[in-house]
Amino acid sequence: MLIDTPEKTYRILSLLKEDLSLRMYLAADRKWDRKEKHAPRYLLTEFVNPVLGREMMLYLMGAGEECGPEDGGDRMYGKTYAERSWTVVTCFVRRGIIWLVSPYYEGCSFQEAARNACTARERSALWEGLLACLFYERLPLYLKYEAAAPVNIVVDEHSAVRINYELQETDRLQELLSGKQYGTGGGREALFRDIQRRLYESFCILFSDHLTNADKKRRKDAVSEYAERLREGSYESGPVLCREFYGLRTGLLEQEREQSGQEQGVLLHFWNAVSGHADRIWKCVYCLLVLVLWALFLYLHLRPDSAAAQRTRITMIGTEEMEGGTMETVEETVETDG
Repeated sequence: MLIDTPEKTYRILSLLKEDLSLRMYLAADRKWDRKEKHAPRYLLTEFVNPVLGREMMLYLMGAGEECGPEDGGDRMYGKTYAERSWTVVTCFVRRGIIWLVSPYYEGCSFQEAARNACTARERSALWEGLLACLFYERLPLYLKYEAAAPVNIVVDEHSAVRINYELQETDRLQELLSGKQYGTGGGREALFRDIQRRLYESFCILFSDHLTNADKKRRKDAVSEYAERLREGSYESGPVLCREFYGLRTGLLEQEREQSGQEQGVLLHFWNAVSGHADRIWKCVYCLLVLVLWALFLYLHLRPDSAAAQRTRITMIGTEEMEGGTMETVEETVETDG
């Protein structure tokens, strides 16, 4: 099945999801070759419900003027919210039906990548990648909410965090647009708090060891306070949430270096203690080797001839009788009843 758009033609590969509101397809370019491992793939969302489709298109068209407090008014990664361009999600109309297009990525889940991350540097890189996907790209708030869902977060083979924009809760968009909540702070603030709570789940999986140790010691450090604020949804904007973690990252890396230095310090101290007596150790090893060689020499030359002591005189082998170095056959007569 081919889907023609003004920009390009997509080839439908499979149906991923279908309900009363939408259908989601996995697609590729028209000249897609199955043998090409890294060929780009796309997620096409067909809004079967026309009302929801119109609301989504109007929401995306008006999202450029949507810069609310959760987006911050300052610069992130060298670009302001208004300077960023649409690079993640686009839409088109085909036969009166609205379609949404976004890249599709394959990889392991964020939870699996978090469990495989061994160092603080690796865990921090994963978390920074997730924050960049949410707050660097120019995304409407609703799509940020969908992107923060653990099921939509994947990590590719290069350890880069990617987002698949599979729409799971379209009712949240309708709540955001309904009545007086459209464009007001009430619905937006509630949705941004829910985004933080979704991030809290991923953060706890990523830094579970650190948080568990802090709970055992009954001591709250900066990482525990950061997680608590995510759980409560108390951050007022994405840039503030990102900047606070950058400070935590520095502390985590320094703490890891100190622990590594302590472990290396023990080994280094042992090596210095041993190397200080290297001459004596080598002399002892040389003397021990000489003693072993002398003991082996004496054993080989002074051991008793056990082979001679174990010799025995054999006078009979089966039915052959040996006497005086000669061999005589002992004849036996077997009588049988006639």
